[in-house]
Amino acid sequence: MRKALSWSESGSRRRQTPMQSAELAGHAVLPAMTMVPSPAPAAFEVWKPKGFEGMAQSPDAAFLDPLLEGPLLDGEGQPVKVEGKDALRILEFDTSQGTWTGRSWFHLLEADGHAIGDFNMIDAMRGQVIERDNLEGSPADACQGEVTERCIASPAAFKRVYLIELGEPAGRCARSRIST
Repeated sequence: MRKALSWSESGSRRRQTPMQSAELAGHAVLPAMTMVPSPAPAAFEVWKPKGFEGMAQSPDAAFLDPLLEGPLLDGEGQPVKVEGKDALRILEFDTSQGTWTGRSWFHLLEADGHAIGDFNMIDAMRGQVIERDNLEGSPADACQGEVTERCIASPAAFKRVYLIELGEPAGRCARSRIST
């Protein structure tokens, strides 16, 4: 049976920024945009704090697959798009070698500006991704009139679970909605 590993940055955990990533690049902590191991610093940009949000483990524990919460930025500082949609990168890390494999896949968001909440693999090629908007709280806690500290002015309106399937590396993942 598969053992899932899930990891999310939150609270007081340190977040990677482009400057910190450049400082750490000599230690191969983060992959470059080219997705190949590099002994030299590599530049990339991601909106703060849109770093690793979900990290899945393959059933045989041979690979870790971190998923970025938001899209990387292109040369003009705009989100990377695939088929016209914001695209999040799923990376692959070889646990026995301790290196990035250079393989990656794209998860296309339902709407620009969305993010992921978590990511877990359920077998070697399929995983579940929780996609969400950038709001919080339950619609049941929405303010009914005056905004007070006991209600939420703009509660979350979008949260879905998708079944994804990794395909060819550098391609987009196939996906189907599991829940609304």
